[in-house]
Amino acid sequence: MTIEGATDVEVFRAYVRRVLCPTLHKGDVLIMDNLSPHKSHPTLSLLRRPGPGSSFCRPTPRTSIRLRKCGAKVKACLRSAQARTQPALIQARFALASVTRQDAMNWFAYVRIQFYLKRSSQKH
Repeated sequence: MTIEGATDVEVFRAYVRRVLCPTLHKGDVLIMDNLSPHKSHPTLSLLRRPGPGSSFCRPTPRTSIRLRKCGAKVKACLRSAQARTQPALIQARFALASVTRQDAMNWFAYVRIQFYLKRSSQKH
């Protein structure tokens, strides 16, 4: 979904309703930062509706570092494509595909390990 201008609460809610929710699958996890449109109660209620079994969470500081790595990879790809206008950005949508499943697994492996270690130490 592309828009002219900044993302506000109404734009993000429309994105969640029309684009995001229909594509979520069982087991998907949505990680959102603290951007104010992400905190809107009506938008959050759309994401909490009973559906295909996806869930969402707020990033921890450690998770945020991994999200920045993802953003940096996409931005580098966009810079190399010199995508500085809306039509050029649409043409450069391959930048999102540059983030592979393996990238995500590598970036978040440390977070999973830390979560497991924390839970293990609490049980003993």
